Amino acid sequence: MAVERLYLETSVWNFLLVEDAPERRAATERFFQILPARRWEIAISELVIDEITATRDENRRIGLLAIIHRAVSDHSKVAASNPACVR
Repeated sequence: MAVERLYLETSVWNFLLVEDAPERRAATERFFQILPARRWEIAISELVIDEITATRDENRRIGLLAIIHRAVSDHSKVAASNPACVR
């Protein structure tokens, strides 16, 4: 069976930490909870890493990069070569 690739753009990752849209955060958390049961490869572009690396809030930036690293390490590959996110 072929593995499907899912491209997750910056807003998907950001919804995991949003405080002013609890319904979107909850939906995004549910999505990430089902990922282990799926045969999906997560793909992110270098632009996603660049946008998150440019985040001014240091705690948010560190948190988002850690989430991406975990998700990508667990489920797939990064479709980028930016060293800000370890593959």
